[in-house]
Amino acid sequence: MPPAEPYLDFAALSIDSNILRGQRYNFDGGILKQLEQFQGSPVQIVQPDVIHSEGVQHLSAEIAEALKAARGNLRTLSKYSEDSKIPEFGASHLCEINPRQMAEEKLKNFYKRINGCIIASSRVNITDLMRMYFSTEAPFETAIEKKHEFPDAIALLTLESWAVGNDKRTVLVSKDKGWHAFAKSSSYLHVVEELPDALALFQPHTKVKSLIEMLQADGLLDRDSELFQGIKNAISERVSEQTPDIEANSLFYFESDDVQIDYLGHKFAQGEDNKPKIRIVLIEDDLVVLSLTALVNTKVMTTFSFSQYDSIDKDYVPLGGSVEERNESYETEVLIHFKGDWKELGNALVPNEIEVEGEMDVVKFGDIAPDYSSDRDEQLRWEWEWEQEKERRRDEAVGFKR
Repeated sequence: MPPAEPYLDFAALSIDSNILRGQRYNFDGGILKQLEQFQGSPVQIVQPDVIHSEGVQHLSAEIAEALKAARGNLRTLSKYSEDSKIPEFGASHLCEINPRQMAEEKLKNFYKRINGCIIASSRVNITDLMRMYFSTEAPFETAIEKKHEFPDAIALLTLESWAVGNDKRTVLVSKDKGWHAFAKSSSYLHVVEELPDALALFQPHTKVKSLIEMLQADGLLDRDSELFQGIKNAISERVSEQTPDIEANSLFYFESDDVQIDYLGHKFAQGEDNKPKIRIVLIEDDLVVLSLTALVNTKVMTTFSFSQYDSIDKDYVPLGGSVEERNESYETEVLIHFKGDWKELGNALVPNEIEVEGEMDVVKFGDIAPDYSSDRDEQLRWEWEWEQEKERRRDEAVGFKR
């Protein structure tokens, strides 16, 4: 009988709200769905009530924004339809939705699927909390920001108290520097920045080692490989579907439209051995899910239209437009699902699904102005200048009469 596979001595996992928010609370796909591997396992997902409350707040704000957009879309649709049921639907159904209650249910259902639970902050020793605050101990930092670190401090003290009381070393996932600084002085807490790195800590040692060596040695991620092309196609498709916010500065009123994003290329994050850094996030007998971080390069193009308010006619006068483009880069997580008996090595690993998580939130175009290089925009500029001249003459006429 083969010996049992060894595991690291971590027995619990906790996820900061900034990680959940960064994954856009996508509990049904991507890396968050991989947490379902802990259902029915000895590994517990523990969320301090402070972190849970932050998640409810963030998620309910997104739900409220989605509701606002849905109501606006229904009002617009009702203008073009004679069907009276459209506005009735908004009044009868959308008004019944409580964003906070929906967010609470969404998170708690997620916890059920991942062997998760909420732990109370009532276990925190107030004396320890105040000492940390006045001594500026981690996670408290500068005097200006200190008061904003109270939720983090309460969450960390809650987690440490739970870990010590249950004698369970716990992995925390957070990008917050204060969390990392706090964990350095704790023998029960270990912090990583990325969720794939955390999941890799819970996979069997020997399986992880042999699988990673095989992937790197066989050139499965070389540019000419079928797997690389599959990843490229998946990233390119995700890039074209994005709708980031557009920010710019101008002397005129402007609107953006027709946003187009083109994939230019990507590079995988590398480890110390200058090979792609691979994290194994799930291992089963016939399924392996691995994660890679990729830096994606894109070209973002959008059309701006400009106008200026005419105080005489009480209307906006069009000033023309411009087509702007910017090269933007962002990080994304690529999850690759392999089905087959990977223990046979060789050709048994066949990728059957590729997920791409992460996208651009905002693209900043800087200073923009109408482009009068085309005949149409030249005509618009002439019309605007003529309107300005007419307004100047009216003002002179009024002054002359006085």
